[in-house]
Amino acid sequence: MNFKIFGPYDIPDCHGHDDWFDKEDTDALWTKIDAATPGLSDACGVYLFGVRGAVGKRKTIGKTLPWYVGKAEKQAFRKECFTGRNLNEFNRVAFNVYRGLGTPFLYLVTRVEKDGTFSPPTKTEYPGVRFVEELLIHLSLEVNNDLANIQGTRFVQQTRIEGILNPKGKPTKDASGFKGVFGISQSVRIHNADAKHIYGVVGPLGVPVQNQNAKKIAPDDVLQMWDEIRRKRDPYLHDATGVYVVGIKFRMNTTPWYIGTASQHTFMEKCLRHDLDQINDIVAEKPGSPVVYFLPRLKREQQGFARVSSGKQVRDAVEYVRGVLLRYGSQVNKGIFSEDPSDKEMLEDLQVEGLINSDGRRLKKELKELLGR
Repeated sequence: MNFKIFGPYDIPDCHGHDDWFDKEDTDALWTKIDAATPGLSDACGVYLFGVRGAVGKRKTIGKTLPWYVGKAEKQAFRKECFTGRNLNEFNRVAFNVYRGLGTPFLYLVTRVEKDGTFSPPTKTEYPGVRFVEELLIHLSLEVNNDLANIQGTRFVQQTRIEGILNPKGKPTKDASGFKGVFGISQSVRIHNADAKHIYGVVGPLGVPVQNQNAKKIAPDDVLQMWDEIRRKRDPYLHDATGVYVVGIKFRMNTTPWYIGTASQHTFMEKCLRHDLDQINDIVAEKPGSPVVYFLPRLKREQQGFARVSSGKQVRDAVEYVRGVLLRYGSQVNKGIFSEDPSDKEMLEDLQVEGLINSDGRRLKKELKELLGR
């Protein structure tokens, strides 16, 4: 599945009641868009509203900012982008929050079929649309933590990942290195975030292999790794839960290849055990040495690792962190995969112009600035 990016389309001056954007204005906008790219208004995909900084009567915002990301899947862009709720939200943001500070505009990240035609709306869902929407939400939050989105941001507000999401204080050396592995430029910080789910970062920790010429991790190697961790790093990490990332370190660089979770099992029970065959396929094929990063769940009110939980909220929170890392990881390594086989299938077939598997094509200059890339 391929996503092409169209825009930015400046939102024209308003003709509606009290200078608010109304249906007459939306019709004029879609007529303008279709004149430039026939049929685009009837396509579907992901859309992004932003504002371009300009000097006005009030202090300029000084740069372009994203402020809303949505998806059009079961309805075309024409019907979805300016629904009643979206239109009210657009008017609130464009003409109250940013009035006089800049020009509002729209990007359309459009799903394209193999024959080059635009994908029509679907009664079910398209693989990849939600993934692209959530990716753009996270990239937008790096630039503007006052994003108007409500859906897709609940866990953003409730989760703290050391050095990455709602961090407190200076990140540790482990967390700083982990950000570099995933190409994360800056942390997402939400004002007054009440973190219910807290994750640290430990790693990279080396994984011994049986044979450097025909590399393979054996169960005994995993036990040796845990013995080293208990003696040299942390005596309790093996009993912790959370998310782990297996990468390959080659010379000075580490590439993330696999993302796993442990919520109903401990790290020691899950990591490099249930998924060893999949990981060994990567280890044998890629030059370099396997390493693992752990993102352990921490107790909310005190230091120490959270233990195994069968609660749905914990499982959902762990899955959320896995999804965050998968979306960032897909930008630095198109071959990354996770314990969910559907992730690998989706990413192998997914192209987003300038972001994922884009064959060397770069983001358009303004969109690159908009997302802080």
